[in-house]
This record gives sequence, structure tokens and C-alpha cells, in this order.
Amino acid sequence: TIIINLERRDAAPGRGALFFALGALFCVVFFERDIVFAGLVVLSLLDSITTLAGTRFGKTRIYNNKSLEGTLAGVTVTAVALCLLVPPAIALVTAAVAAIAELVSPVDDNLVIPVVACLTLTLLL
Repeated sequence: TIIINLERRDAAPGRGALFFALGALFCVVFFERDIVFAGLVVLSLLDSITTLAGTRFGKTRIYNNKSLEGTLAGVTVTAVALCLLVPPAIALVTAAVAAIAELVSPVDDNLVIPVVACLTLTLLL
């Protein structure tokens, strides 16, 4: 029942968890361990904070019914957390690129965010 309560209303039960696992598995196969860890931090924080802040404070819709306030909150929290793992400029760029991917992606963000974050970190580090 916990998974059902956390799912989007229009999604099949467990779909988000499945895409989370697939995104994580893809990253584990194709990226270095430290990059994967950071990518999963990005997914966990960005996805949850954008949703929570967007639901509570979101007023300005920017794309795909996502809010500017939620996106900015997600980028901020994610970048600050990533600063514990990578240099600040790389943390900010990675969080911003992952947030843009979340906004525009036609597929589930749980699949896209970790891959985009890991790819961005690999290119910048």
C-alpha cells in the first residue's frame, strides 16, 4: 500500500519503482560507482523535492504542468547536497541539467533523471 500511495494517480501501481530500478540498473552497468551514487542522490532529491515544493508552493506553471517554484526548490536542494560529493559549479550544472530533463522528458522521470545526471557528471568530472 505504501507504493500505491506514492504513485501518481494515473500510473499503474509500482510503475515509478520499476523505472527507478531500471534507471539505477542502467547507471550501475554503464557508469563508475561514485558517479552512480551521485546520480541516485540527484534522482532521490530532485524528484521528491520538486514534487513536494511544487505541490505546496507551485503557482507558476512552466512546462508539462510542472511548477517553476518546485523546479527551483529541487535544483537548489539537489545542488547543495551534491556539493558534498563534487565541486559546487558541477553540482549546480548537474542539478539544473537533470531538472531540465525532468521537465521535458516524454518518459518517466525516474528513468531519465539518473541517466542524465550520471552522463552530466561523467562529462564534467
